[in-house]
Amino acid sequence: MLKEKKRIYAKLRRIDSKEHQYSYQLQELKELYYALDRRKYFTRYEDDLMKRYVKKIHVVSRDQVVFELTSGLKLAERVMV
Repeated sequence: MLKEKKRIYAKLRRIDSKEHQYSYQLQELKELYYALDRRKYFTRYEDDLMKRYVKKIHVVSRDQVVFELTSGLKLAERVMV
């Protein structure tokens, strides 16, 4: 019985940790959405947004980059020169 109780507890902790992770990601995405919603277009680099929401930038080619957000979402964008 004690062994089963430990296994169930371990499973509950894994589920709880995943829910916490998804909850954090959802909150991050909501904040980003509202931050972006207040702006019409991005015509220049905005340091505060980049520092807050972007974890990494991957250069795929001369005309494409992928923004890896702190929430885990990856956004591919074309670079227009």
